[in-house]
Amino acid sequence: VMRRLRNIPGNIKVLGAATTQEETGLRGAGILANKLNPNVSIDIDVTHSTESSLGINKDKVGGDIKLGSGVVIEFGADKSRRIGKKMIDICKASNIPYQLSAGIACGTNTSNIQERALDCETMLLSIPCQNMHTPVEVVSWVDVEACINLIVKFIEG
Repeated sequence: VMRRLRNIPGNIKVLGAATTQEETGLRGAGILANKLNPNVSIDIDVTHSTESSLGINKDKVGGDIKLGSGVVIEFGADKSRRIGKKMIDICKASNIPYQLSAGIACGTNTSNIQERALDCETMLLSIPCQNMHTPVEVVSWVDVEACINLIVKFIEG
């Protein structure tokens, strides 16, 4: 994303960050939000791929999510509905594959950034992942590229 946006015209400041300790209390995201106080935060994470052969209950993880079917735009209490709707429009107009998910408020950097920044619209984009939290996680480049393309188009727009 950052490489594709390095020559973005206009008066837009885009910062990229990798945070630590998401799985142990969302510590890195909280420090980042306090220090930078962003206006908009687009967070990238993985989500469970729910193919029936994996034994993941799609009702417990927010929907029917398939590996190789596109970026996951998640809706929930800590996600901006305005940004989510805009991202769906971008995907439709640009033929970017996407999936929708209903998320919960907590457990990702998105919720912590929303709580710690003063006035920040947050959005979570997820990449479907098989075997999450194991040494043999699997994602599809189709989904990664869809996520990158969506963020770039959103910021350029």
